[in-house]
Parts: sequence; structure tokens; C-alpha cells
Amino acid sequence: MTKDKTGVQLNQGHTSTDDFITRKYVLPLLKDEKMRNKLIEEHRACPVGKAAQPHKGQPMVEHSKELQIVLDKLRRQPMHIKKYVTIGQTTAIKSQNNEIYKFIKLETSTQCLKYSDKLSLSFERWGRTNTRTAECNSNWGSWNGDWTVVHKMHGVFRYYFMMNEEVKFRNPVSSKAGFNPTCPSIGDARNMKPGETCITYESLGSRAVSGNACANKGFNTWLLIVSKLPNDEFYFNCAGKIW
Repeated sequence: MTKDKTGVQLNQGHTSTDDFITRKYVLPLLKDEKMRNKLIEEHRACPVGKAAQPHKGQPMVEHSKELQIVLDKLRRQPMHIKKYVTIGQTTAIKSQNNEIYKFIKLETSTQCLKYSDKLSLSFERWGRTNTRTAECNSNWGSWNGDWTVVHKMHGVFRYYFMMNEEVKFRNPVSSKAGFNPTCPSIGDARNMKPGETCITYESLGSRAVSGNACANKGFNTWLLIVSKLPNDEFYFNCAGKIW
């Protein structure tokens, strides 16, 4: 009969302490997009550190305190750091998705107060004001016109996040553009790269991308914010047509 290994044999004391240090001090640095990019640039510019003050005529090699913390973790456990980087990336991707969802909810709830209202988004670029508008309600089309509404609103929000320089965001995985303008079908969604986010629209009768994620929430049609996570799974937010 084989006995289970003891905590000492499994080195659980060290493992638990190291995990606490990682979550307490390392992960916050990796989850913060600005800090993460700052550390990447610092290390790219000078992998071995930068001179601080000369010591006895010899230059000192020293990174920032934050980068030292991350590098110390990498040097001690290079095989496990990918796990924590992935956690940080996943958190950042979900946060970007949530912010777009909150923006859509805010704009629809404040601009679509009456049946005849229209939703309008504007931004400055190319030396002019660019505006896109969509009706808040319609009596034409399926789902009592709601399908037409989410279709047109999808175009307004998509254009806003695609062309407005002030709201563009970076992909937490690749550091390239984070917003993918192509997201109207399941095929396009599957071709998204990890870290990308897009906006599409669905209904109870046409939900090939979200499956059951937005069903049973009290609305028939919705704007769908889709993000692809590092593990290739999808993260959704559903902004239902409830106004």
C-alpha cells in the first residue's frame, strides 16, 4: 500500500508561501495594463538593468522595484509563470469587455427614453466631427422590430470603437489592436485571436455565437460583446433590448 506523501515531502510550506507572494505582489503588477506595458518596455530597453549611481567608480545595474519583483518570480519558477501571466491577461480582457458593456448600457439607458428617440455617438477625427445614429425603436422586422434596432445599433457602437482613437485599446495578449471589427457570425468569432473583443447582435432565434449565455434573461434580442480568452474560450456580455 502506497502512503500519501507528507506536506514536507511535497514542500507545501514553500509552495503555499510562494503562491501567496505571487498573488499579493506579482499578479497586481501583471493585471494592471499600464504597469504591465511599462515593465515590458523597461525590460526591452535594457534587459540587464540600467545604471543608477556609480559605486566606487563602477556602474550599478538596477531595474525598477516593480520589474525586480516580476523578474525574481521568473528566475525562481520559470515553468509556472505562464499560469500567472494568463490569469493577468484573462482579467484584463474581461475588464475591457465589461467596460464596453457598461458604455453600451449607459448610452442606451440615457438616450433611449422615449419610443421616438434616437441614439447618437460622435467623436473627433480627420479634422471633423463624425457621428453615427440609430433609432431606439422600430415597428418593422422580426421580434416586433427589435431585431432591426439591435442590428443598426450594432453598427453605431462597432464604428465608434473601431474608428475613435480616444477609446481604442490594446490586446492584453499580443499588445496589438484589441478591437476586432469583424464579429457577425460564429465563423468570424472562431477566427478571432486571443485577447480580441468585438460587438455583434443576436436574438433568441439566432444565437450561434453565444449559445445559451444570453438566453433566459428577459429579452428577445441583444447586443453581444464577445472576447476571446487566452485559453480560446469566449467571454460574453449581453446588452438586451429592454428600453
